[in-house]
Amino acid sequence: MRGKEEILNVLKNGLKFSSGDEIELLYLGRESSLTRYANSYIHQNVKEGNSQIRVRVIKNKKIGFVETNNLTTEGIKKAVKDAEEILNFTKEDASFVKLPEKEEVKDVKTFFDENLKVTPSDMADKVKNVIDKASKKSLTAAGALSVDFEEYAVVNSRGIEVYQPYSSITLTTVIMGEDSSGFADRFSMRFNDINEIELADEAIEKALTGKNPKDLEPGKYEVILSPYAVEDILFFFAYLSFGAKSFHLDTSFMSGKLNEKVFGENITIWDDGYDTLGAPISFDFEGVPKKKVVLIQNGIAKNVVYDSYHAYKFDKENTGHALPQPNSLGPFALNLFMKEGESNLVDMIKNIKKGIYISRFHYTNPIDPKRVIITGMTRDGTFLIEDGKISHPVKNLRFTQDMVELMNNVLEISKERKLQRGDAHVSVVPYIRVKDFNFTGKTEF
Repeated sequence: MRGKEEILNVLKNGLKFSSGDEIELLYLGRESSLTRYANSYIHQNVKEGNSQIRVRVIKNKKIGFVETNNLTTEGIKKAVKDAEEILNFTKEDASFVKLPEKEEVKDVKTFFDENLKVTPSDMADKVKNVIDKASKKSLTAAGALSVDFEEYAVVNSRGIEVYQPYSSITLTTVIMGEDSSGFADRFSMRFNDINEIELADEAIEKALTGKNPKDLEPGKYEVILSPYAVEDILFFFAYLSFGAKSFHLDTSFMSGKLNEKVFGENITIWDDGYDTLGAPISFDFEGVPKKKVVLIQNGIAKNVVYDSYHAYKFDKENTGHALPQPNSLGPFALNLFMKEGESNLVDMIKNIKKGIYISRFHYTNPIDPKRVIITGMTRDGTFLIEDGKISHPVKNLRFTQDMVELMNNVLEISKERKLQRGDAHVSVVPYIRVKDFNFTGKTEF
């Protein structure tokens, strides 16, 4: 960890080397400790770190970009000059207006010093507890535990000067039997909040219950989706639909439908970078404060998220959702929440005459981005529900599902929600019960 003063001094020093109209310097630093395990033993224990500075120089609506991990004065100077050299080979972007202006950034706790005291032995102990619980049931365990420290900082020629440290811990496991498996993960900003015993119990129960799965014919079924599956769905909405770029390109299902009903009335989804029930972060990768954005309210499409480029281009408020620039995705909702309901998992199961419980999805991909039609597989615990009870495990199924349609078919939502860390965002999501989920194929496992 380099610390606020050192990083900001490096970035501010870089401002003076530019002869462009505007300049932005973004610092991204990361130190990561990783313990991996498979076949019920630890096979990898590594620690790595990397720091980089991303430089954007703007002149006459031309944008030059360079990144470097040489953080010396000469290294930064060279990166700035290289970015300016690139301007000679770049076309003007008529839609670019200016870099964002300085705004007040609220304080939010994102770094916990106690995590700095975590040793490789502490990490091994947590993993060992998972392995031991699996071994007692004649099951094998695999997965990973990571302890990550990150630092973000942005300085630009319009007065932005912000810094934030960030700590996060992720533990995942797959518990495997001869013909069954169970998955669980936990994410927190504090190492001691990771409950590996609870995680192991969850995955072990699925692996034991999932023994001797039976064939099930594809078709439309009522389903219960766990938070692992719901998180996957919300990711695709964030990736394909909730950003200003796709909205204004008419490639989002929300395009032209603001203030219209698009989901069921029981669905409310928002993005909030300051909510401590999630994994807060106070500003985006341009240094703009995060703003709470209600995306779907009682089924009605209300808003999409913006960065400075699209806010200026379309005369909208910048909501603080920029990714590191430049990028092809545009603004992105990174801190998603789905409103809880009044039900619980036990009652959801009781309310199903015949249906399927889905623990999580695997290998999901979009096949129709605008309509958010996704295909994928079930994995690590798929069970048939009959007459209000789990009757037996079933072999994994392939699905092809219109996710907008799914959000109109939600029958129940749980009070319980789980904090999930996906590949590109974090979310707080419930269990949901859904009618007419479309399975299109089956497997041999």
